[in-house]
Amino acid sequence: MAADHSADPPTMATRLWNSCLILLATSLASASYSRSEAASVQEYWRTQARYEVTNSPKAQRMGRWQVRLTPEGSQWLHKYAKIKGFSGKVSPTQDAGVKTPAQQTWEQWVKAKIDYDRYQAALVCREKNGKNLPAQIDNVPHPGDIPGDLLLQMESVPMFASAVEPKLHTITFDDKVNVAFEDNVSVRSTYSYYRFAGGVSSGGTSITEIPNEEVNRLYRQARLNMSVQRVMNAISPLEGGFDSINTYDTGYVSAGFIQFACLSEGAGSLGELLADCKGSDPFTFDRDFKSKGIDVSDTMLNAVNIKSGEIVNGSAAAMQIIDDKRLTAIFVRAGRVSDSYRVQQLRTAYQRFYPGDDRVKVTVKGRAETVRVSDIVRSEVGMATLMDRKVNTGNIRSLEGVLTDISEREALTDVMDLSEFESEIVRRMKWRKDFSTDATLTKPLK
Repeated sequence: MAADHSADPPTMATRLWNSCLILLATSLASASYSRSEAASVQEYWRTQARYEVTNSPKAQRMGRWQVRLTPEGSQWLHKYAKIKGFSGKVSPTQDAGVKTPAQQTWEQWVKAKIDYDRYQAALVCREKNGKNLPAQIDNVPHPGDIPGDLLLQMESVPMFASAVEPKLHTITFDDKVNVAFEDNVSVRSTYSYYRFAGGVSSGGTSITEIPNEEVNRLYRQARLNMSVQRVMNAISPLEGGFDSINTYDTGYVSAGFIQFACLSEGAGSLGELLADCKGSDPFTFDRDFKSKGIDVSDTMLNAVNIKSGEIVNGSAAAMQIIDDKRLTAIFVRAGRVSDSYRVQQLRTAYQRFYPGDDRVKVTVKGRAETVRVSDIVRSEVGMATLMDRKVNTGNIRSLEGVLTDISEREALTDVMDLSEFESEIVRRMKWRKDFSTDATLTKPLK
C-alpha cells in the first residue's frame, strides 16, 4: 500500500511555531486553582455528579475476597530481573529470562515462593468468603529458604500475593456520562510493573471499533496523513482507546490511545498532552478537566483534593488522581465526548512518539554520521516497530547499535545503504508485536 501524502504532517518549522503559540496560550491561561475555583470543583462533585463504591460484580462468582499480586512483590520482581542482567526495560508482555545455572536455581525458588504465597492467600480468601470460594485449592508445599547467593543481592523477600476485596467504582457526570472500573487490578503473578493496589484500568473503546468516518475526521483535524494514521492505528491496540486509563503501574497515571503517562514526577507525556490541550483550546479544557478537578501548569499536573479543597501538584497530584476515582474518571469521560481531547492526543502522539524525524548516530567506515530515521526505515511496518518501542520504553536508542553493527558487518561506505537492510532492522528492533503480519501496513522492500 503506497503512502498517501495528500495531507502531510506539519513541517518542523510549523510544529515549532505551533509549540510557541501553545506555550503563549498556556501562559495566558490560569496556571492553577484559586480558592473559589477549588470550591467550585468541590461543589460540582457534591451536587452535580454522583460517586458510588460497591462490591465487584464478580464477587458472586469468585467471592468478595480474591488473590492478587502485591505491589511489593512486583517491585521485588523488577529488581530481580535487573540482577539477572536485564539492565534495560523488560517487555511487559514477557518475563526476564534465565542466563546462568545459578539463575535457574533462583528461578525455581521464585516460582515456588509465588505459588506458595498464592496458595496461602487463597486459603485466606476461602475463610473470608465463607461460601467455600474458591472451592478447589491444591496444596502447595513451602519453598524453603531463599538461595543464599540470591539473598545476598535481594535481601528481604516480600509476600508475592495477598487476599484483597476488589471494589467497583461508579462515577456519573452531570451530562449522564457513566464511568465504572474496579480497583485491585488482576495481573499475572510475575508482572514486574504493578505498583498501586488502589489503581484501576479501563482499556476504553479501541480505535478499530470506532467508525472509519469518525476516525478519519479526527486525523484530518489533526492534520496527519493516511500513512501516519495506519501506523498509529496499528500501535493503539497495544495501548488503549482515546478514553482509556491506567493507574496501577509504573506509569502512575496513563491515559489515552498511546497511554500518555505522567510517571512518578506527575508530568511526563501526559502533562505535555494536557498542556497542549489547554494551550490549543482553553475553553474546552476548562469544561472537560479544570472545572472537574484537574489542571496543568507548564507540563506539571495539578489536582484538587475534592474532600479538603487543597491543591496538589506534580507527584502529589498523580497520587491524588490514583486515589480518587472521580479524578481518574475525568480522563475517561473526556476521551468519550471531547473531540478536542481526542484530536490533541493524535497531534501529541505524532510530535512525541512518531520516529520518522528522529536522528540517530551511525558509525560508517570509522566515521560517525547522523541520519534521519525515515531515510533508512521507509515502510509503515518499520515505523510501527520503532514507534512501538518508543511509546513503551521512551526511546529508540538501541537502533544506533543495530545500524552500526550492520554497517560494519557489510563494510558500507554510504549511510543511506542501510535502507537495503530494513527487514533485518525491523526484525532486530521488534518489541511487543511483529507488525510484518499487519496487512494494512506497507512492508520493507528487502
